[in-house]
Amino acid sequence: MASAQNYDFTYADSGVNASGWLTIGGAPSPSGNYATAGGLNWDDATFSLVPNPGGGLQLLGSAGYFPYLGGTYTFEYDDLFFPKATAPGTYLDVYGLLFANAAGTEFINIWSNGAGTHDSFWAVDGNKLIQQDSGNGSSTGDFAPTYVPEYSGLSMLILSALTLAGGFFFKAGQLGSFRHS
Repeated sequence: MASAQNYDFTYADSGVNASGWLTIGGAPSPSGNYATAGGLNWDDATFSLVPNPGGGLQLLGSAGYFPYLGGTYTFEYDDLFFPKATAPGTYLDVYGLLFANAAGTEFINIWSNGAGTHDSFWAVDGNKLIQQDSGNGSSTGDFAPTYVPEYSGLSMLILSALTLAGGFFFKAGQLGSFRHS
């Protein structure tokens, strides 16, 4: 089984600049991977990915949970990420990623309407919308992920062995020069 893959990302839109990270389990798949962990930094605040333990579409809240939208809105999310995508608008699906602050009172949803469109960003604080891009189809937002490589176990073993060998030879050189004085 392949190990976890890590990605850093940025989200930029007029008035919204955020950055964060995602972890997916296993090798990147063309059909997408569920993010298993993640974080987001926006407006001097830190948010964590809302887990999706069963995969598939999830709903946060019930009718009336966010009354500012007429009392019928819930967040729909699936935390599905497409690491093999190659164009803006294709890294996320229409449900996207959902993040929450530690208190569970503020939520941020980032999603896409597909290829050829821009990504969207909504932030909600309790019962009020605190930030929205122009997410009604005219958004100019872009979600831009970057793969973060990790050293493999063998690489780390070789690096450790070279470090130990260097220390041994350095110490041996010090002892040798001490005897000759």
